[in-house]
Amino acid sequence: MSGMTEHQLSKFFTLGFVIVEDFIPFDILDHVEGDIIRVVDGMIDEAYKAGRLSTRFEGDPFDLKLASLRKVLGQGNDVEQAVTGKNLRSQGMFELMTCGEILDLVESVIGEEILVHPQFNCQAKFPGEQESLIPWHQDLGFLDPSAEETVMVNFWIPLVDTTTKNGCLEVIPESHCKGLKPHGTVSGYPGSGIETTHLPFSEGIACPVRKGSAVVFQHRTIHRSFPNRTERIRWSADIRYCDPEQPTGRDNVPGYLARSHRNPGSVITGHRAWEGMLQGVNPEP
Repeated sequence: MSGMTEHQLSKFFTLGFVIVEDFIPFDILDHVEGDIIRVVDGMIDEAYKAGRLSTRFEGDPFDLKLASLRKVLGQGNDVEQAVTGKNLRSQGMFELMTCGEILDLVESVIGEEILVHPQFNCQAKFPGEQESLIPWHQDLGFLDPSAEETVMVNFWIPLVDTTTKNGCLEVIPESHCKGLKPHGTVSGYPGSGIETTHLPFSEGIACPVRKGSAVVFQHRTIHRSFPNRTERIRWSADIRYCDPEQPTGRDNVPGYLARSHRNPGSVITGHRAWEGMLQGVNPEP
């Protein structure tokens, strides 16, 4: 892939988002999945040996095992925390962040200088749980205001096929043109977001995407995810990019250069270097 088509670019800038189908190699996504499985299985084995578990859940597939574990160890257990949020700093995650097909898309939007933004997440939306009920929000709402004019290219990448039933994204088109909305406590939701009174009148558009595809959107675009009404986990990754000369809105956490024609020697080429940059740094907001 050599970047977005003119039609895709038009949607990205006009609607604030675009769905790009079937462009991320499965072997890269499978590497991320393998990293998650390896960490989870290793920690389950330790918990089993320590007597915390009576089973290793060996028959459970990727999108079920952590849900089975949660029923025994409870929500927010140490195994769950090790592979969600910003804690999966693995080789597979680095390969996804620096995937050539993704960087080509980014380059078609912001040019040849590409910084992997410090804000990233590995998300596990568990069946029926309340903590992952995310209200309408803008990613800019969780960044420093200095990044308001930064052109960001955000990717929501499922590791499994997603539908309205298991928690795909829902996006309000053209909402990126309405400015930054007030973010705060939203009735009925555990996390911060935008109250209904501040939302545009436009209806949301569901964005079901297959594994290998992504929703690409702007940091002002208002979005949320559907609840997971299945019995399996909806796994996804959030990564974003911007020009290294522009503010990230995360001055306390380093991003890293993934592509540069101006300073090719500064490009980070291995996940150990990225991991080393984050040593002793708390990436949470």
